Parts: sequence; structure tokens; C-alpha cells
Amino acid sequence: MRGPQWASSIPILVQASETNPAPTSDPGSWVSGRERVNLNLSGEYSEGQRLVVDISTRSTGRAYRWYVNGERLAEGSGRLSYTFTQAGAFEVRMEEYDQGGKLVSSAVDSTKVLGHADLAYRVRSKVAAPFVGLPNFASYEWRVDGELVSTQQSISHTFPRPGTYRVECRHVKSSTDPLLAYFRTVWITTAD
Repeated sequence: MRGPQWASSIPILVQASETNPAPTSDPGSWVSGRERVNLNLSGEYSEGQRLVVDISTRSTGRAYRWYVNGERLAEGSGRLSYTFTQAGAFEVRMEEYDQGGKLVSSAVDSTKVLGHADLAYRVRSKVAAPFVGLPNFASYEWRVDGELVSTQQSISHTFPRPGTYRVECRHVKSSTDPLLAYFRTVWITTAD
């Protein structure tokens, strides 16, 4: 018997762009003097996906501040790495400062994060139940009710008694996209 195999997620590496100075109505960019930065966020992401925005190649000697939904998450680097842990509306804001501490550019963009519908399965207790992760990831973390049970791609787990269990798998670093991470929750109900 083959366990659930989950659909692949969308890689979400974002490269911000710098374009010719011109007025813009693009909600993901902001123009200040001659500098324009666009965060290029997609309109939708999925819960558990990691967002990476990298503008570090724009210029040297600059300091950055990154905010998600108003909370300052990072300072210094021109790179933001953030995992969406819940569904909802998200706003990402970047501020860029010169060596004197003067704000030289800023960008704000928003996106919608879709939640995964949790999967539900019924299995028998005291009988091994197989689970299969997506192929081609560097690492896997399988947890049952929060406890790490395996770091292999596929597992076989025996639930000791009837009840409801939360099974989670986090896939990290796809061989085709090293920034891709994927997370999924399955609810298992067991019976004798």
C-alpha cells in the first residue's frame, strides 16, 4: 500500500528589479529621486512556502530593513528569507539606507497566502501506515504530534492506539530549486 504523496509546490525565489527612473503606479515599487525598486511578488503563495527576495546586488554599502505585515524581521542584508506559516494577506516592505543612514529607496508589495486544506485519512492502529514525501529534496522532517520521527523521504509509522494524530512533513532544498521548501499536514484517525 502506498501512502499519500503530495503535489509539488511553486518555487518562489524573487529577484527584485531596478528599472529606468520613471513615475510608476506599480504597487510593488516606490520611486524616490532616481531610484526605483520592485519587489516582484507573485499574487499568490501557499502556506509553508518560503519567500526569498534578494536585492543585494543592486548596490554596495547600503543597509536594508525588511518588514512583513509591519513587523521588522531583518536588518542589514539586501536579502529577506521568510516562510509563510499561515494563510492570509501579507505585506512585504523594504527600506534601503545609504552609509549616512539616509533613506534612499523603499518598496512595498502585497500578496495572498493560500492555506493548504489539511488531508485526512483513516488507518488501523497497531498497523504500519506508509507515508511518501516528494522526491528530490535534500532533507525531510516527519513529525507525529510535534515529535520528530524520521528524516527520511518515506516513513512507515505505527499508531499505538485509536485516536487522532497530526502528521507533518517538511521538505527542504529541492535538487531542482535549492530555495524551495514545502510543508504539509495530514490528520490521521485510527481505529482498531
